[in-house]
Amino acid sequence: MDTDVLPGVELDLPGSTQDLRQVLRQGLAFHQRGELSRALACYQAVLSLDPRQPDALHLSGVLAHQAGKHAVAVSLLEQAVALDPKAPDFVINLGLALQATGQVDRARAAFERAVVLRPASPHAHLHLGTVRRLLGDPRGAVRGYDRALALDPGFAEAHATRGAALHALGRMSDAERALRTSLELKPDFAEAHSDLGSLLQATDRLDEAVASYRRAIELKPTLVEAYSNLGTALSAAGDLAGAVEVYRQGLVLEPAHYEAVINLGIALQALGRLDEAREAFETACVARPAAAQAYLHLGVICQAQGALDQALAALTEGLRQAPDHADLLSTRGGVYRHLGQFDAAVVDLRRAVQLAPESVRIATNLGNVLLAAGEVDAAVVTLEGAVALDPGQADARLGLGNALKARGDTARAVVSYHEALQLRHDYAEAAYNIGNAWREVGRYDEAITGYYQALRIRPQYGEANWNLALAQLGKGELARGWDGYEWRWRNGDTPQVPELPKVPVWQGGAEVAGRRLLVWREQGLGDELLFLTCVPDLITAGATVTLVVSPRLVSLVGRAFPEAEVLADGPGVLGELEHFDGQLPMGSLPRWWRRSRETFRSSGVFLAPTASEAARWRARLDTLGDDRKVGICWRSGLVTPERRRYYAPADEWGALWRVPGVTWVNLQYDDCEAELSAIEAATGVRVHRWDGEDLKNDLESVVGLMSQLDAVVSAPTAVSSLAGATGIPTWQLDSGSDWTVFGADRSPWWPSIRLERKRPGETTWESAVQRLAGRLGEWISMGRENGR
Repeated sequence: MDTDVLPGVELDLPGSTQDLRQVLRQGLAFHQRGELSRALACYQAVLSLDPRQPDALHLSGVLAHQAGKHAVAVSLLEQAVALDPKAPDFVINLGLALQATGQVDRARAAFERAVVLRPASPHAHLHLGTVRRLLGDPRGAVRGYDRALALDPGFAEAHATRGAALHALGRMSDAERALRTSLELKPDFAEAHSDLGSLLQATDRLDEAVASYRRAIELKPTLVEAYSNLGTALSAAGDLAGAVEVYRQGLVLEPAHYEAVINLGIALQALGRLDEAREAFETACVARPAAAQAYLHLGVICQAQGALDQALAALTEGLRQAPDHADLLSTRGGVYRHLGQFDAAVVDLRRAVQLAPESVRIATNLGNVLLAAGEVDAAVVTLEGAVALDPGQADARLGLGNALKARGDTARAVVSYHEALQLRHDYAEAAYNIGNAWREVGRYDEAITGYYQALRIRPQYGEANWNLALAQLGKGELARGWDGYEWRWRNGDTPQVPELPKVPVWQGGAEVAGRRLLVWREQGLGDELLFLTCVPDLITAGATVTLVVSPRLVSLVGRAFPEAEVLADGPGVLGELEHFDGQLPMGSLPRWWRRSRETFRSSGVFLAPTASEAARWRARLDTLGDDRKVGICWRSGLVTPERRRYYAPADEWGALWRVPGVTWVNLQYDDCEAELSAIEAATGVRVHRWDGEDLKNDLESVVGLMSQLDAVVSAPTAVSSLAGATGIPTWQLDSGSDWTVFGADRSPWWPSIRLERKRPGETTWESAVQRLAGRLGEWISMGRENGR
């Protein structure tokens, strides 16, 4: 039998001949005076002589309960009840110990038994009411409290707990009367002050609520619930820092108090102190391992910190505790989305919608995930359903606009964004997406208007500033556009200047003659080639230039610009370079050297193959017959569901495959064998390729091949840029969103590139492909030379 409820007590045991009843009475007297160690000595003295003495077991159990050793208390009290099952006090105290260990159903059974044993006990009815409230039965709780008050109308504790139950039932006036009656009977009743504070807070009387909580703490400085409640009131009043301080004061008293630590985490999260918030939620998970809400909060924090694996683990553990928790499923679906695991995301969110079909938020999340997964039509249907659930939800209308835009229904998408803005006038994201919708179809004036509207709402909105610059460039407003293009360097809504150690950023305006400038690559290969066309201007102006380029471009760029030092980019390379007068990322060159159309060089051609590569490819191509040799690339190597609408699938290029007089040569630079086989099976047209060629990394070979082609047809990819930089006649099939041509039909960087765009209102690629096929056919029939 474990009676070690107060460790470290030295027992002065009475002799075995002493009367046990007298020892018990002496122990009870010590107990009532608060001399618990001496009381324990007496109880243990009795039990050492008679281990089955029920009163000693009972009193030892009560003492253990008071000392916080609730499991020990349950064991002792169960033994006492087994020896004297008709003792009401034994059963009541057993119920309290069971309640303290979380065994609420067993506690209810104990109190129900106590009521039968002592029907006139107000305390038994009080405790039965309380345990019913804990089990989610506030009406049953009120019945218990009413019975207790019928037996003792002046029972302050019963009035207070009845008030808390009435509060849970939404009977606010009755609840307030009950709580105030309790305080009239017992003005120093700290728990009643705290419960009154909760009611006052729920009825938006925050100042009164704060005063009630503070009074509760003043009366009982160890009442952790009052600290937790005061913190929530201060948070609601906007005093988050004050709330954090109060939560921490309560947690000094009880470090694992679940509500206080959860509320502390929420306040810290609102303050942006995510590391501390995460620590609080981790503590909450330990304090109450079966509480799904703690894992939800922890998962959200981990996701906000970019710790997606940890977020997934927390949410999955929460779902192990509560498999049908809709918010956990919805949040985990969002994490799966960010991890690119769209199938898993859709499964979680569909289940969440089944569990909470009335939730507009969860339905919106499902629609957004379906859109990210490329299931555009399903996304539209789901988001239309979310809007129907609550037409006043701006987020659902924003999501619907995004889905409609992805489907090519720009006009309806813009309407949906405007509706979102009408519902929430400060919804900068809705105005921003209006800009995006128009920019993606080449309607730059409307796009610019949308971006300016977003920036009026949030002037430092990084994405809006960046896309405004792209729209201005697309419209041909080069000076404004290139200035705004610097917004590509930002941290959220904060612009940043990329700076290398010991090398200042060159800001233009000064003469560059005689200066050593470091120019380094950024973004993708296509952009790198674009901006390299500005390098001759630097060299002509007298700068000594060091170029840091993609490793696969080093030899080509070295031959193109023999006056420059050309280095391969790689981990740590830039950080090791110093002793320059200035440095700048390559994308900043046009800001100083391409501020008008007149500043573009005549051809932009700067790539040339080695003689051996040109001869190798000429020999190969000569074996294919006399038709025009035309290279083909139909998409980027990175086609996410979001980017897919910018590229016509290979099976939609049918009109091109039928152009007579063409021998097609593959320039698609990733694994596309399945697509090529499908094209050949469907059309009977052979797209020539050669085993062992690396069209992605061996750019010497690619440029050698291109130099011997008659023409190239490409989507807006690095292949198009390589063809332009090699001077090959090129047709680019474009969605209308390519800002680099500044609204023209020919590229100002490389006039050998001509564009064929989808026109406003065209939701498929068919017409654009047919127009492109017609132009390619005309070019062939006119018998043009290959452009050299």
